[in-house]
Amino acid sequence: MFRPYPQSFFSSGLTVSLCGLISLNLLGCAPSKTAQCQKLITETQNLAKAAQENRQNVDPQKILAFAQTFEDTAKKIQGMSFNDPQLQTYQQALAAIYQSNAEATRNIVSAIQTKDITTAKMAQAQVKETGQKEQTVINQMNQYCQAD
Repeated sequence: MFRPYPQSFFSSGLTVSLCGLISLNLLGCAPSKTAQCQKLITETQNLAKAAQENRQNVDPQKILAFAQTFEDTAKKIQGMSFNDPQLQTYQQALAAIYQSNAEATRNIVSAIQTKDITTAKMAQAQVKETGQKEQTVINQMNQYCQAD
């Protein structure tokens, strides 16, 4: 009987090592839940810091620049890759919230410049509503990330 490899090759520890190496390469490279959570948390913290710094700002150009910060953060979050379905849900929610805040912030500036009080109040209400949604999503995400 012809055997292309000696029987000891398949029964040796080399087979186990090769299987282990393949498994590590397939499974071991995925970021942990903690690492994935930290990516989202870092972006929300960076945005919160920028918001705090711009809270009292009344210069329309600086407010518009901050609207761009909302949009940039939404794009960064949207561009992240998560293999955890729950983190994907938080990712989508936060990206939508920050995009909505960017639009509402621009609408507020535009409404103030055109003295359109109705539109300014509607945009302000939108910012308040998305802020509440953001807080809810962040609280849920923090609880999820702290579990296990």
